Amino acid sequence: MNPLESATSVAQTLLQMLESRIELFGLEYRMEKARFTALVGVACLAAASLVLAGVAGIVGLAMATPERYQSLVMAAVCVFFLLLVALCAAAAYYLMDHKRTPFIETRRELRKDVECLSSVMKKQK
Repeated sequence: MNPLESATSVAQTLLQMLESRIELFGLEYRMEKARFTALVGVACLAAASLVLAGVAGIVGLAMATPERYQSLVMAAVCVFFLLLVALCAAAAYYLMDHKRTPFIETRRELRKDVECLSSVMKKQK
């Protein structure tokens, strides 16, 4: 194998490595975008539920008249929306997953590539 063929082979290998890393980055980018969208949706639903719980609480206080079941029904509605808020908070906590860092697979593969290339360079010296 002559030096020109060797250089061409190395260049093709490096280009294939770069292409696979770019594909991996694109995949992880789409995953992070979907995760962020879900998190924003859950946060909006939680905020809306909290507002409705407040409104239901205020209306419940305003309707606290001698009629027997009005305040009980309003309290049940308020509790329902507060449970929905708690459910949204749990979903947001699950989506955050503090142990997971964005683009970890891409960074891991790039680290492997650098180690591999640096070991090859050290062997050639």
